[in-house]
Formats: sequence, structure tokens, C-alpha cells
Amino acid sequence: MILFCEDCGEKNHVDLSGLEGGRARFTCRECNYLNSYPLPWPEHAFLEKSESICKEMLSFPEVIGLFLYHSQRGILLSRMPAILKQADLNTLGREFSRAYSQSLLAFSDVHGMQIRIAEKYFIVHQIRAGFFLVIVSRTPSLSRELCGLIPGLAESSPVPGPDRENS
Repeated sequence: MILFCEDCGEKNHVDLSGLEGGRARFTCRECNYLNSYPLPWPEHAFLEKSESICKEMLSFPEVIGLFLYHSQRGILLSRMPAILKQADLNTLGREFSRAYSQSLLAFSDVHGMQIRIAEKYFIVHQIRAGFFLVIVSRTPSLSRELCGLIPGLAESSPVPGPDRENS
């Protein structure tokens, strides 16, 4: 998410995975000012619930990492290895969401997408319109138990259900 420094006005890309008490806290990259923004209730609740579900997903041995991407806000939550920077994840999220949306134009019954990169499997699911879950896996398929957790993210999302025609 992009937030502006309260002190100098600099634009900062903030990973909202470090939520504390419903607030996004970050140090400005320009002036080092410690900022604290309250998040709107629906988003705060969604990210808290998502954090819990994602933590459970990470306990599965096939999962290397995962992230939640929003088509307008960028990375909402990331549990990826540190080698991938915020800009890398935003690029992946943007390209995966575009590819997913394009696939829906040709096939209206698409429920997921898989991309293989460097012997890893990137599994993309649309949670709601504009919201995507990307799971990086060691295997091309996910366990039934892991797949069963995905609908929990959709239920906790602060926006209406998937609108595949407007995606």
C-alpha cells in the first residue's frame, strides 16, 4: 500500500503485514520519521483474518511463500522469502492479475492459474474482484486441506464477491 509521510510528504510503499492494533506503522524512507496510520475497519479486519489464514497456509510443507495482491493497492500482505523485494512482488502481482483477467475473457470458468518459474509453481487464485492470492509451491498441486483454506480469505474480504465481468 502507498502511504505518505506525515512529516515530509514522501511517498512510501508499505507492507501492511506489520499491523499493530489496527495501525500501519512505518519509518519514512526519506526522513526516517516514524508514521502511524489508522486503517479503515473493514481493511484492518480483512488483513488480520488474512494473516491468520496465511500463517496456517505456510505450515504446509509444499508452500514456500505467498502474498496477497490488490490490483489498485499493490501488495497487501507478503510472506515471501526476503530475496524478493516489494517492487518484484508488485510486478509479479500485476502481471499475474492481468494474465488471470485475460484468461477469463476466453474461459469464463477459470478458478485458478498456475505458472512455473525456476522449478517453483506460482498458483494464483482470485479472492474477490481485484484481490489475488499467490501461493509459491514446491509441487504443481496443493493439498485438499490447503485449498480448503482459500475460501476463508474470500469470506473475510471487505469488498463484494468476485465480479468476473469487471475484473
